Amino acid sequence: MNDSSDDGIDAESLGRKIRGALHRTGETPKWLAAQSGIGVSTVYSILNGHQLPSLDKIRQLCRVLNLSVDWLLDIESDSFYLRPELGHESQSYADLEEFWLSQGNGERLSVSRGFSIVHQPIGLREQVLKRIYELPKKQINVSLDAFIHRRQAIDEYERRRLEVVVKEEVEDFILQRPPWDRLDFELIKEFVEAIITRLREDQIGFELTLIPRQLFLVNYEILNREIIVFDLGHIFMRQSHANLVQHFIREIQSFRSHPDALDERRKVIRFLQKTLAKAGSQLNSVPIADECGSSA
Repeated sequence: MNDSSDDGIDAESLGRKIRGALHRTGETPKWLAAQSGIGVSTVYSILNGHQLPSLDKIRQLCRVLNLSVDWLLDIESDSFYLRPELGHESQSYADLEEFWLSQGNGERLSVSRGFSIVHQPIGLREQVLKRIYELPKKQINVSLDAFIHRRQAIDEYERRRLEVVVKEEVEDFILQRPPWDRLDFELIKEFVEAIITRLREDQIGFELTLIPRQLFLVNYEILNREIIVFDLGHIFMRQSHANLVQHFIREIQSFRSHPDALDERRKVIRFLQKTLAKAGSQLNSVPIADECGSSA
């Protein structure tokens, strides 16, 4: 018979979650015991769902496995755990897509500086991981697997997406201003053209709003590590920065109160087309150096 606490925490469910987390690390129960300072026999008992660990042991296990105590104990909160390693962070997004989208009605509001990576062709995503983030091959493979997982969950569950992005950031990306100059323009072009096509063909399921940078005042480099998805009042984030959530909500309310800043669909398409054409023109006008290094 499985142990459970007065709060209804089930040892079998707890053990199953810890087993899954351990499996994702590729390590063994003996490793977990050594890292956490918990006896090997106790670790095996916890993993098999035969023993409910004390709160101190739960904290030790969470520390080693990079888990959220709230998630492990099924405590209700507006939070979703983010894996801290850059190469494994994509798996957090993939887990979130599958968990969140399968639970709701498939509607999403996504606010960020630039386009969501879910639109990216696999070749472009690989270049970003390699040339922008400069990840080693093993981490790139982990991230790409998670990226494919995330795309599959979106394809299956997502019904409607509204993306709010900063106009100047999109322009920087398409015109290959640093650090985007490390990417192949043909892949960027393929990416943007796919977004244009979706804007034309999916007028119910996809909407893209461009806002000026001054309406996006959040420190995104911090915020992006905390908040993954904002959707109809549901916020998934690390709980340690609850104040960022309120700031984030205020920003959304701010740009919603500026209808003159919200570009209509046809204007968005026209802007993307014009910026792509400008980027292509700039690319074609770059002087070609001869073998001696002088330009033609």
